[in-house]
Amino acid sequence: MSESSFDCLSGKNILNKKDNKNKNLAQQLRGTISGSRAKEMIEFIEKERTECEGRSTGQIVVHQIRTTDDQYFSDFWKIYTESFPLNERQTSDQQIHVFQKTQYQLNTYLIDDQVVGFIASWRTPDFVFVEHFAISSEFRSKRLGSTVLQQFIEEFKMPVILEIEMPVDELTKRRLKFYELAGFIRNPHKHYMPPYHENDPPLEMEILTYPTQISEELYQRFARFQREVVMG
Repeated sequence: MSESSFDCLSGKNILNKKDNKNKNLAQQLRGTISGSRAKEMIEFIEKERTECEGRSTGQIVVHQIRTTDDQYFSDFWKIYTESFPLNERQTSDQQIHVFQKTQYQLNTYLIDDQVVGFIASWRTPDFVFVEHFAISSEFRSKRLGSTVLQQFIEEFKMPVILEIEMPVDELTKRRLKFYELAGFIRNPHKHYMPPYHENDPPLEMEILTYPTQISEELYQRFARFQREVVMG
């Protein structure tokens, strides 16, 4: 088991501006608290409590799944299959095969022993490929996704690559905006995701990279890796 934890607001237990504001408010409100200031503090604390992704402890535990026998695998699989259509994901047999590949890593994110999201990625000497990333529907719209993603990409000193559906409607444009706010950049490389299943056509996708665009040469290495290793 490989586990670590980080605070739901700061990502890595680093005080952010809201933490400092909270401290300042507490100092100002010592002694007699005026009605307006008390209301401000209550509203601020309630907002922090609502936005904090931790349900009681405020800690997100990162747990790596290595086999389908893992105690959290079924919870991961439920989020995975609900988040991606069949033509954009593996079957259960394919997932067993993927676990045997050394470049593959599946991190799940737990709050109070509940799987709230995951990142499935591939590590190479030249880049990291985020194949799948999803947050449980129960925890969406709480900034958990941006917290988890930021903590993940900050681990690496090499390009992080992911692919998204072409931004042609409100949902796909909102997804693009989410990644752009996280620091990902659109790339000019025309890309088709190889099919997961026989008889499925390749899917046109858009390549996003962090922290900068990648060269055509690196894109071609990635595309070959995806064809031969990820889908191989």
